[in-house]
Amino acid sequence: MTLKEKKEKRAGLVVQMRALLNTAGEDSRDLTAEETTSYEGLEREVDALGREIDREDSLLLVENRLRAQRDSQYRAGGAERHEDGRPRRFSAAYRETLFNAKNSYARVGKNGLNSEYLNVLAEGSDAEGGYLVPEEFETTLIENLVNADPITAAADVINTRSDRHIPFEEDAGSFGYIGESGTYGTSDPSVGRVTLGAHKNGGIVKVSEELLQDAFFDLESYLQRLATRRYNELDQTSFANGDGLSKPLGLFQVAKVGTRALSGFQGAASASPAVTGDDLIETFHALPRAYRDRATWISSDTMTKMIRKLKGEDNQYLWQPGLVAGQPDQVLGRPWRVSDGAPAPAISGKSIVLGDLMFYRIVNRLGMQMQRLSELYAASGQVGFRFSRRHDGALVNAKALVYFQHGAAS
Repeated sequence: MTLKEKKEKRAGLVVQMRALLNTAGEDSRDLTAEETTSYEGLEREVDALGREIDREDSLLLVENRLRAQRDSQYRAGGAERHEDGRPRRFSAAYRETLFNAKNSYARVGKNGLNSEYLNVLAEGSDAEGGYLVPEEFETTLIENLVNADPITAAADVINTRSDRHIPFEEDAGSFGYIGESGTYGTSDPSVGRVTLGAHKNGGIVKVSEELLQDAFFDLESYLQRLATRRYNELDQTSFANGDGLSKPLGLFQVAKVGTRALSGFQGAASASPAVTGDDLIETFHALPRAYRDRATWISSDTMTKMIRKLKGEDNQYLWQPGLVAGQPDQVLGRPWRVSDGAPAPAISGKSIVLGDLMFYRIVNRLGMQMQRLSELYAASGQVGFRFSRRHDGALVNAKALVYFQHGAAS
């Protein structure tokens, strides 16, 4: 079933659910037992389709962005090229040595004479240390990371070799009317700065020699899957809820940008974390109108489940299923995305943010690095692969993001 067909099917199920409620409402009665069973079955099917559509929508969004990026990133030159004509970053010898179980820095010539010493891994060294991964390997990892994290997909991502100093306007001043022979008022704009540095993150993956010696074991694919899962979890946590101490400052942890505090809305006091349709409307209108057209809701899956159950005064769900391929579900006309790193609902805690995520800047310092550690774990019959990268992330415009905070305990 295509994405469009799934959305059309879900829309049809929603129509059936509405018909059941309307029939009972016209007769001024509750749903019968049979109608309740039918309604709940339809609701379960709508939820299941919704999860499938969310995944495909996120993937389609990222694929479109990556396709546009690749069109402008082809590099010319180099002796070796891919089958499609793109130049290779590394030679086949380097790639084979990096992943091959028989990795060696020396090779013996014919008849054991005239030993020829090779160090093909040095080809991957960059001027600042470490070993850059082969082009195909790095690209696959980046694709998977972006697919998994909705914040990365919507943020402004920059690749750089140094710290980035982002200027922002704290106060633009204002103009006013002037009477005849009156004096012009003066306006002195105030400008601040956000500095994005580089926080190192990564780890070591150990692989047994038995697996490396297995001709049928695809080491490259295995490392891709394993490293991707670990980086996925780290990115979603840091960009959503990082505290800014040796890591990025996540969206839910931002209190102010420069001297300007973030705006938001806090719900009423309650014995447990609660949210209402009116709370979402208040939060939506807390965001300045200039940023609403590109705004995105972000929350945890637990919070999203609560939102999907909300109804307005007309007994209609606030959650609006997406009907067009590539478009996510919406609330109050804006897309809703789920981040596994977002905090779960908690009394007095922030659990939803809404904003234009292009004002969240992610800075990647150089490329991701991977180094093969052939000797470090030799005593235990293992080979290590050390992954390392440096990045940072921060909000650069306090007006572009608002939050919803649950009320205090009643």
